[in-house]
Amino acid sequence: MINLNKLERLHKLDQEEYALWCHDIALIKRLVNAISKPRKPPTEIFKEFKRYYFPDYLCKKNPKLNVDPHQEFRDQYDFADHLIYAISKVIDIERSYPFNRYPLYLDRFIERVTEFGLHRMMVLDRKALSYEVIRRLNDCIYEIYLDIKSLRAKAELKRVRDKQRRQVKSAHEYIDGLFIRHSRLLVVRLDFGYGEYADSSLEQLCDHRDQLLQYLRKKHPSKALVGYIWKMEYGFKKGYHIHCMLFFDGAKVQQGITHAKLIGDYWDKEITQGDGNYYNCNAKMDDYKYCGLGMVSHHETRKIDNVKRASMYLTKHDEWIELLHYGYQYGDAHDGDDLDFDDSIMQHTPITKLRVFRTGQHGELLPRRGRPRYADGLVHGLTHDSTHHSVHGLDDDD
Repeated sequence: MINLNKLERLHKLDQEEYALWCHDIALIKRLVNAISKPRKPPTEIFKEFKRYYFPDYLCKKNPKLNVDPHQEFRDQYDFADHLIYAISKVIDIERSYPFNRYPLYLDRFIERVTEFGLHRMMVLDRKALSYEVIRRLNDCIYEIYLDIKSLRAKAELKRVRDKQRRQVKSAHEYIDGLFIRHSRLLVVRLDFGYGEYADSSLEQLCDHRDQLLQYLRKKHPSKALVGYIWKMEYGFKKGYHIHCMLFFDGAKVQQGITHAKLIGDYWDKEITQGDGNYYNCNAKMDDYKYCGLGMVSHHETRKIDNVKRASMYLTKHDEWIELLHYGYQYGDAHDGDDLDFDDSIMQHTPITKLRVFRTGQHGELLPRRGRPRYADGLVHGLTHDSTHHSVHGLDDDD
């Protein structure tokens, strides 16, 4: 369920304010992850009276607000500074948070901080902390640790981690299969969404996605589509959108940027009737450190590894679309990649099962004449992928 008043308040934030709001939520995930890592519960993170300093993320000219939730803090004081900052932001987060449920890490953090009254005790004048505040901070950290280590929380974290691992495995095996069947592939990445004031829904996104795939199979000028991976997501400001990785027969098409533009324009002008927008990733290939887009031949193992790296973005777990339509952190069980939609939550969407991630399907592999290619070794269990891609979830003991 979405609180429309809070969603409107969130939309009124300017770009910098919204980026900081998202940063603060991601920082809480990083903090909870750090709290849950030790095998024994932390009891005295705050040990002494001292001045703790709030990280000022906006003091720099171009602040970097991206947060790696698994990055370790430099030391105890670095952790403490960020924790106090995050606590001071709880009220701001709640004021604009539009869902009636939180992801697990945010739910535990906000509930415990509120329980100990810390969100109203934190001030921005950088004074030394009193004994009472130190006691409450340590008790709060201890309770968050116990929450995340509970059997219920560990089961939920394992479900999310296993789901993402399955999606990574599915994407990588699918890509390997494509290079078995084709000597060259043109890899195209596009993101499809809607304008800020478009009246979009999940049902509409599914319908438009199906129209897009139908266009690619039968109407796109090249008629060279051989595979695809797509992932549906929800963003607080972007709304419903879909990420696509498309694979074209490299013997038939060569111009990735041009074909991506044709596809994007069809989405914008024909499928959404002007209400849509798109992002052509192939037009920004120089921005990627490990570029897995463009023309890739079956023998270019490094490029194939980069294609797999690029696919990782589509395999990551999207907690927001799951929360909006299911509320997983309350212990509701469902089948991995499928979400069971409740008619009481989505009043205009019938109860159904929907996949938020999917790859195409391979046709029958026909025997090939002539000298076998290197990629044929994949049939016998060999793989191009010489790197080990880690899949992160909140750490817990197996």
